[in-house]
Amino acid sequence: MEVIRKIKPGVNGSKRHLNQYGNRLVCVRYRHDRANRRNLVTVELIVAEYPHRAGNYQEFDDLYPHPNRNTLLKIGYHEKELQKAIRQRG
Repeated sequence: MEVIRKIKPGVNGSKRHLNQYGNRLVCVRYRHDRANRRNLVTVELIVAEYPHRAGNYQEFDDLYPHPNRNTLLKIGYHEKELQKAIRQRG
């Protein structure tokens, strides 16, 4: 399915859905399904809202970094054992 048009709330083509869903409406998408030869209208809605606690995700990422993400380390010149261990682990 391909998206033909994506429109914001309040623009012509979304007013009917805005009346129905109110402030929960994020956008309206008009799609074309070539396989079944039909057009579809979909809506994106906000279904939940809660306060964001800043920092939670960053703390988690610092504790458990993604295995494919590069991590910068500062290893002193005199820390020969640590340098060797890091090189062995890639």
